[in-house]
Amino acid sequence: MRCRGPRHSKDLLTLAGHSALVAGVAFSPDGRVVGTASADKTVRLWDADSGRELRVLRGHTDRIYGIAFSPDGTLLATGGWDRTVRVWDAATGDTIHVFRGHTNWIWSVAFAPDGERLISGSTDRTVRLWEMTSEAEPLVVRGHDLKVLGVAWSPDGRLIASAGGDGLTKLWDSFSGAEVRTLAGHADRVTGVAFHPAGRQLATASEDQAVRVWDVLAGEVRHTLIGHTRRVNAVAYTPSGNRLATAGDDGSVKIWSLE
Repeated sequence: MRCRGPRHSKDLLTLAGHSALVAGVAFSPDGRVVGTASADKTVRLWDADSGRELRVLRGHTDRIYGIAFSPDGTLLATGGWDRTVRVWDAATGDTIHVFRGHTNWIWSVAFAPDGERLISGSTDRTVRLWEMTSEAEPLVVRGHDLKVLGVAWSPDGRLIASAGGDGLTKLWDSFSGAEVRTLAGHADRVTGVAFHPAGRQLATASEDQAVRVWDVLAGEVRHTLIGHTRRVNAVAYTPSGNRLATAGDDGSVKIWSLE
């Protein structure tokens, strides 16, 4: 994995160690650690300044796609094709939890803003909500007709968004699992989803090469961003919410101004 400087002027770091494709990456909240998830069945943690490998986390038995740090940075969650969600101690690399229940590949994971809950999206067409401090069965959310590729929490923790292979984005009540709204507009699979830091907007990425920005309350499209020439894989807001980054199969990362 390469880290590039401003304006892509040069590579700052190359994180070399995985033996197969790197499918997921996440920064710790303090920006000091980079976590990577790979098809080589390992998770690796790196020093973000030096690029030094800190530790290798082993436990998954198939490729890993989803990766996320807890809001306080003490935990790391991963989800993979072995159908498990693993929660690790970020400081030691020890396994804290192994959550089982999905019946097919897991593509994405995300911690709640308070760190008390965790969600995962899977090819089994469900989103599952896991309690970090309880052994209770997860809340299983069903509604997509095809696999769930991306998941995200609203900043207040009340809503969950899921990106579906059926071309739909759905909003759910995070406590009851009830469907709140369906956002329809993309012409192909929705691959990624992200809430605006204020929670009032939601960005979605799709294989239809478009990025859409939605009004969460109204369920209406506010912006359609066209520029990628192949599938768009991921979306992310800046902390201020005035810019949006998108990454696509055309090899480009685009930064959009939303002001």
